[in-house]
Amino acid sequence: MTFFGYGMPFPYAGEIWRDWAQGPPSVTGTWKELPPRAHESWLHVAQSAWFRSGRAAKRYGDASSYDIGGAGLVDIAGFYCALGESINGPGGYFGSNLSALADCLANSGPHGRQLFRLRWSDFESSRRDLGEDLAEVLAVLDEFGVGIDAVDSGTSGAG
Repeated sequence: MTFFGYGMPFPYAGEIWRDWAQGPPSVTGTWKELPPRAHESWLHVAQSAWFRSGRAAKRYGDASSYDIGGAGLVDIAGFYCALGESINGPGGYFGSNLSALADCLANSGPHGRQLFRLRWSDFESSRRDLGEDLAEVLAVLDEFGVGIDAVDSGTSGAG
């Protein structure tokens, strides 16, 4: 959307903010109800609300593993929405791009040791739909010691 040369990068953010006016979501997956073109707007709202509430770019739990479903991840913004919720709960944030993901990982534990495992169901769907974006995400996760269990591939590890 543009208006006299000004671009509105998150055209669904107003609608999402209205939904969040009573507080962030209480269940995971609410972002999946939106069309894929609204995922970046959801991620923007989640990130903004996260930092405005005084939270930092890190995980707040200490679980040794987290689950992510790959079947509904049709774009990279959707991946970050799912990852944020998996690690930090409904409406949670854990990065919005590779640099932000690296920040979250760096602030979440000791570098060089396994930080946590990510159990990724329908991994092959993610590989197909996210393409090169997935390869870049996997490289950052690997750099910070996040193990990947690709549940549907019949192997442990995403590589």
